[in-house]
Amino acid sequence: MFAVGACLVMSACMGVRFLKKRVPGIVYVVDCVDTESNAFNYYRYSQSLNMNTFVPGYLIDQTFETAWRDSLTDSFGGHVKFTWFLMTIEGYRHTPQGINAIPGRFLEQFKDRVLSHGDEVAWHYHHADWCWDEQRQAKGWKLIRTFSDSVYCEKTDRRLAFDQMASFVYLNRVYPASFRSGWNWENTDFSNWLDSLIPFDYSNNWPDIDLSVIAYRPSRKNVFRRGSLSRQVVRCVDRPDTTHLRALFERASAGEDVIFAYYGHNYGGTNRKNNALKTGAAAVQHILADLSNRYGVAYRYCTASDAISQYVGSHCPDSFGLTVAKNCDDNTVTVAFDTLVFGTPIVCWELYNGSISADFMTPDSGQHRWVYNFTHTNVMAFIVAGISRCGQSFLSEEMTPCR
Repeated sequence: MFAVGACLVMSACMGVRFLKKRVPGIVYVVDCVDTESNAFNYYRYSQSLNMNTFVPGYLIDQTFETAWRDSLTDSFGGHVKFTWFLMTIEGYRHTPQGINAIPGRFLEQFKDRVLSHGDEVAWHYHHADWCWDEQRQAKGWKLIRTFSDSVYCEKTDRRLAFDQMASFVYLNRVYPASFRSGWNWENTDFSNWLDSLIPFDYSNNWPDIDLSVIAYRPSRKNVFRRGSLSRQVVRCVDRPDTTHLRALFERASAGEDVIFAYYGHNYGGTNRKNNALKTGAAAVQHILADLSNRYGVAYRYCTASDAISQYVGSHCPDSFGLTVAKNCDDNTVTVAFDTLVFGTPIVCWELYNGSISADFMTPDSGQHRWVYNFTHTNVMAFIVAGISRCGQSFLSEEMTPCR
């Protein structure tokens, strides 16, 4: 029998220290799909879009099959999720299907299944106009590398982007929480504009940013440097590189939460044996399961906004409401929110000629209040829209301006 005060744990008396076992982190997995018209000809001004991958029973439709989704299971019993980055480009405006060709068609066919499977709808924007291409010695829907109110074919570079954002929101009544830039292009001016609109940016496949950086807030002076802007820019690779994935699981095994995000496209085979989206997701699942077993690390399938929210530890309110009031005396609309918004709310409107545009609201007196003064005389209808820091969107009912 040990006397009172004697050492009951031999190793402690011998000076041996037991370290507390480190709890592994989680690998959040995000499957991004740049959803476009396959075979779009960038050197043809007007054309009819090829929408074969949207046909019932074909590529996109097959990814919503419950049995297939259930076959891809994460460490928590969840199933693979897709974030559908729906594309707009000025070239679509000059097709029979129009500027809303991809978002409109996708949501018309798949909106209910997006909700039932827990997927996410996001915005994929190609910053382009009909410009001269020196390399091809021809005009084409060419990447614009400015965002400084420079005039191109018919509009400024900033107005091109804002009108397409407005069309996405107004025509579909969807405000995207996540964004991916076409051709992975951004510059600092565009980054600063985007920081007023969308909280989560999955465009980073940039050589300027070290591959080890999972997410960062960019600088107002340089999009490729860390800074104090509000949105989170997340690394999103174009293929599931095993070396990169192994490095992420090693970091998670040391106790760090990480995000593995990768992107593909909604084309590359349409039959059941050659569906690029399904075969790609299945290949990633195989690698994830192997690395999970090897490192003792759990992985979780997430949408783009869910993954970054969990990664940064966002605390989101259960609800997000707004109150909108028109004042016909000064032709203004005022909106008050019950929580802090991300960036700046916008007013989207449709003119009688069918064109759609948007503008930022300005801060009003009082907490979480914003105001907009209508100077347009031919507005047919408008909505107010915006988003929270957690990615919770809000859209008002459609309203008509004071006459």
